Amino acid sequence: MRCKPRRQVLALLASVCALGLASCSAAEYGTGVTGSLTAIGSISQMGSISAWQQGWSKEFRQTSLRFSPDGDASGRDALFRGMAHFASLDSQLTTNDWELSKAACGPEGAFAIPTSVTAVGVAYNVAGLRNVRLDQAVLAAMFEGKITRWDDQKIADLNPGTALPDMKIVPVWAAGGSGLTQAVGDYLQSSPETAARPPMTGKWPADTAGQSVATYADLATKVDATAGAVAFMDRASIGTRFSTATVKFGEDFVKVTDDALGTAVDSGTVSEAPGGGVQLTLHTGRGPGYSLGFVGYQAFCHSYKNPALARLVKSWAEYVTGEGGQANSSYFAQVVSPSVAALERSRSAVGTISVEHDDK
Repeated sequence: MRCKPRRQVLALLASVCALGLASCSAAEYGTGVTGSLTAIGSISQMGSISAWQQGWSKEFRQTSLRFSPDGDASGRDALFRGMAHFASLDSQLTTNDWELSKAACGPEGAFAIPTSVTAVGVAYNVAGLRNVRLDQAVLAAMFEGKITRWDDQKIADLNPGTALPDMKIVPVWAAGGSGLTQAVGDYLQSSPETAARPPMTGKWPADTAGQSVATYADLATKVDATAGAVAFMDRASIGTRFSTATVKFGEDFVKVTDDALGTAVDSGTVSEAPGGGVQLTLHTGRGPGYSLGFVGYQAFCHSYKNPALARLVKSWAEYVTGEGGQANSSYFAQVVSPSVAALERSRSAVGTISVEHDDK
């Protein structure tokens, strides 16, 4: 289980790395890493990529990164067409993706590795209500329009002794698809009471109750402006701005914290993915810990036509999966690191990126 001392060490490491006072990646290329990288992909990794870019560019001072948060699908397409050097993704590459990647990446294609895990909290805008307990069945019923008021008896049954307001529930959700929404769909279907619920494929159904916003970036503003609102949001977007529910995993109600998510991550399953990539699977809804979250991935080619570019990409990937990079993203972007086992296998995969080794 992850503990406070370890988090304090990560925070200190992040501060040291951010100030450029220490070498914080495993790459040892001297001055051989120069140039600019282009990345396209998921908006959910914007905070992490910004944190990684700051530390990486300070260690390798003749480098830069241009990231376009155009979405998971755009990131895949750009990598497969040779328009991006790597892609940030909401989910692992499929076998079909791997086949498509061979056009730009060569016969070994691309591979993807887990680089961060983002907690998803249940945020709500109800004045005076703190730490309300909600389970999968109640949350599903809220977004289906079957539970419409905060003092509904089913919510009261989960919160004995809590004064619940006579207020309308307004579910708020983003119309666009995302890894976050897929994780929510998996969670809502993870209890015996909701197992028969139709699966979600990364998007909320068009008949979802409440109010929708065009993009996920609009969600926090809408929740803030709507009394009685409830929404699934990533932890960084929630910040200290909203109250969050204590939600059910297995037999336990758990509050969203880094340590609780870390416990769930450490008990997750690590397996091989297409192209020699690494898959990290959280046991959504089951625990232990807080397992409502989604894994962020980055996809790279196994080989690049330009050896200097290969060195550049490899230095980035090694930094991101190294202790310093992980400390930076945990501290500044409020994400949790993948498990030790997942990171070890990811570093091995990164080691397969073709790099021209100069004689020393």
